[in-house]
Amino acid sequence: MKTTNLILLITVVLTGLSAGLGFANAIGYIPAMEDTPANHLLSFWQHVDHYFRKRMPFFGNAILLSFILSLVMMRNEWRTPAFWLLIIAFAVCIGEMIVIFTQNLPINKVIETLDAEKLMPVSFEQLRRKAVAAFYIRSFLNLVAFGLTVVGACFYWLSHYRIIDKVG
Repeated sequence: MKTTNLILLITVVLTGLSAGLGFANAIGYIPAMEDTPANHLLSFWQHVDHYFRKRMPFFGNAILLSFILSLVMMRNEWRTPAFWLLIIAFAVCIGEMIVIFTQNLPINKVIETLDAEKLMPVSFEQLRRKAVAAFYIRSFLNLVAFGLTVVGACFYWLSHYRIIDKVG
């Protein structure tokens, strides 16, 4: 049970970090993305994408792996609310990956080919709108996954440590 607690804690921390990024994106990065002049945004976007492209696969895979390990460790408790909340949170994380692969990455491939020093193509505004929508969806999914993970972990810990019985 101690290993399960550790892996569950890691899952909470990783989804929390992801939710923090999603929240910061929703209140800062995405609104700025909507308001920034096209050539400035393109240059910044290309630079940011360069860094995220290297780091996010590790981070995203760590989150998915932590969910898989948590669920495997909890497999005998498949009838509990904790297990099903974590299953749903895992599915939400998979949903975010789908948004990344179907929306963000194709847009980023086009963004890589543009030159911020030249006149922006008319299609840039369409790319911006699609990217903004995808980022808002991802931010929402990050926050939902974290919320479900925290509630699921709390259910697990409460059921295993009888905290309520000790307090009352």
